[in-house]
Amino acid sequence: MLTHLCLSINDESHAFFHYLGHLGVFFSFFTIGVVGYYESRKWVPPDTSRLCYALSFFFTFIIFKDHAKFQPGSMRDAHEVLANINLATAVLLAYSVWNPRNVEMGVAVYALILLQGIWVWTMS
Repeated sequence: MLTHLCLSINDESHAFFHYLGHLGVFFSFFTIGVVGYYESRKWVPPDTSRLCYALSFFFTFIIFKDHAKFQPGSMRDAHEVLANINLATAVLLAYSVWNPRNVEMGVAVYALILLQGIWVWTMS
């Protein structure tokens, strides 16, 4: 897996950071599961896992925004679109934690997550 990730970038000097970025994204979403477990045990306050989820999407926005710079042509635009979708998801998810009675915000978050899944499936 390391070889595949390292060879998938054109500039070899950035290969380690490319791999580290992927690990960071994977680890940020793994953290949601850990925090969700802690939340179920009442070791952390309610909605902590949703805040962690919003932070993970914000972190993914930062990674994809930087990752887009290394992509050629239209792939750069596609990666920037995904980065912006991640930012919108993070903001709306954080707002839905702050205002949990707003059902439309929750539906919008799930729609954006579905849109991200379609993007990943289409671009893979």
